[in-house]
Amino acid sequence: MTPFPEDARPNPFLSQEYEPLNTRVQNASRIEAHSRGIGGMALHMRKQIIASASDDCLWKIWNMETNENIMTGEGHKDWLSGIDFHPAGSHLVTSGSDRNIKVWDFMSSSIAHTF
Repeated sequence: MTPFPEDARPNPFLSQEYEPLNTRVQNASRIEAHSRGIGGMALHMRKQIIASASDDCLWKIWNMETNENIMTGEGHKDWLSGIDFHPAGSHLVTSGSDRNIKVWDFMSSSIAHTF
């Protein structure tokens, strides 16, 4: 196994001071999204949607404003561990314990690639 190289460069942000963020987080709503645990989530870059990947072998996309399920996908044979949107927003990538990575195409509502 190759050791991870050490980084001796100084951290330019270490000595900076930041003003505390004045944020308040609250639970706005609760959704019964999946029948089993959620292994991953992803926020869309430009739209108010979120994707979830679950141990129930499904991924789902949710409208964050209305809490409505927009789309559900199935195709993995075992639990899902990761999920993310393509930067263009036209595809979704999921990974699972079935050792597959799937690229989902929203335009055709199908699996574009399986690795």
